[in-house]
Amino acid sequence: MIADLKLELERANAAADQDRTQVAPLHPAAPVAEEVEVTREVEVMLELTPEPMAEEPVPGEETTEQTLPPVTIREQFADTAFWEPLLVTDRAGRARVTVTLPDNLTTWVMRGVGLTADTVVGERTVDLVATKPLLVRPVTPRFFVAEDRARLAANVNNNTDEDLLVDVSLIAEGVRISPDTPHSQPITIAAHSEGKATWDVTVADVPHVQLTFSAVSGTYADAAKPRLTTGPAGSLPIYRYSAPDIVGTAGQLVEGGSRTETILLPDTFDDRRGQLTLKLDTSLATSMQDGLKYLRHYPYKCTEQTVSRFLPNVLTFHALESLGIERPQLAERLPGLVGVGLEKLYREQNPDGGWGWWYNPRDWHSNPYLSAYVVFSLVKAQQAGIDVSEGVLAKGIQYLQAQVESVDKYGDFRNANRQTWLLYVLAEGGAASSDKLDELFEHREQASFYARAYLAQALWLNDPEDARLVTLLSDLNNAAIFSATGAHWEENKHDWWAMNTDTRSTAIVIDTLTKLDPENATSSPR
Repeated sequence: MIADLKLELERANAAADQDRTQVAPLHPAAPVAEEVEVTREVEVMLELTPEPMAEEPVPGEETTEQTLPPVTIREQFADTAFWEPLLVTDRAGRARVTVTLPDNLTTWVMRGVGLTADTVVGERTVDLVATKPLLVRPVTPRFFVAEDRARLAANVNNNTDEDLLVDVSLIAEGVRISPDTPHSQPITIAAHSEGKATWDVTVADVPHVQLTFSAVSGTYADAAKPRLTTGPAGSLPIYRYSAPDIVGTAGQLVEGGSRTETILLPDTFDDRRGQLTLKLDTSLATSMQDGLKYLRHYPYKCTEQTVSRFLPNVLTFHALESLGIERPQLAERLPGLVGVGLEKLYREQNPDGGWGWWYNPRDWHSNPYLSAYVVFSLVKAQQAGIDVSEGVLAKGIQYLQAQVESVDKYGDFRNANRQTWLLYVLAEGGAASSDKLDELFEHREQASFYARAYLAQALWLNDPEDARLVTLLSDLNNAAIFSATGAHWEENKHDWWAMNTDTRSTAIVIDTLTKLDPENATSSPR
């Protein structure tokens, strides 16, 4: 569509030919000396040049035998049709521009601003409607996902004064159109109304989708590609989402022989893509090395991540050392890694002895759960032979003791879990209240399985011969869920604030059974 625009500028109370006038942007700070009237005569000429679509069959299942009638395809869309920052008029104050409009069928707002050499300014706007007697508006997503099913649509407007029988078609490359929704669909559209045609498609595993919608009724015709396309040549991209499927298993080979592990591939597995990686470690301890590297390079620096960067290294080093497994590189790196973390925790301890998620000396708030995590890390570092500030640790323990509540204040299972966690950490530091542990044991049903495991460890730390340990261990054993790959534990409710999952609960229960009942068959690898 080409718009032929005439701009005529008339100077108020002055002869039109006294100044050469420019059409330019209006500067916000420009003083208005006197009013200038800007008038615009708009002549719109619509030119349609037939451009038949080439018949290019698409290979494979995505091939369609339909072709478009000889009609220009609208595919050049833009938000701004024309911009001319400096347009000089003739001596009569007139200028003329020819604008080739994009393929948008819409109402364009044309704005002209006049400015003379002596800062006389003015502006005016006029609407310019670009439309057709019959027009099609594609309805598509901005992108597709391989193997997804989608429904495409075309809204067709009949702007004539008569009812029309319209043949609405879709030419598609990169999707398979369902036989239930044929490529070409005849629909009747009343005068000055709109109709709709839909197509059910399955997205192929190709880079892009090419879609062209058309509507034809006698001498009226229109064709268009989707408006918001981001792929090459007006196409829509196809994304492929995949996630690694990780299967881990552990066991003991108590005698010579072999062991067969079966790997089941997904039903929708595409053998053209993907890979299988097999990693074999001689012990559970050595399999922890990759996890330590991940935590070491974790990008965030809040209190929780500060602890999580060095605590697993401390625990792993201590475990390997107790097993007689030497890791010189870890031993060399550990002091520096732990030292940086400890210094940060020392600086960020709040006046009440606790820690918050992020350090803010002007507006600090200590979090009981997180503070217990920090105290736990300090105790474990100390147990591993690392020098820890006694003052910082003592203040942290005092804060935790002040957060321990009576049973009647537990409320829901989350608070019961938190109280168990606090008492377990205090037991690790040798400061747990026996009375509070007694209360927790009597109300242990309120707590999740992982919290009951912590309670068992707290009682064991206070008294390894505590008779109540048998009851707690029996509860944990009875809650185990067995499968062909082993045993695990599932919580009835998830404690999100404690960042707990069934995997974490299983790990905590196994840790408890390993410490308190090493010969327990449930926790032993088979």
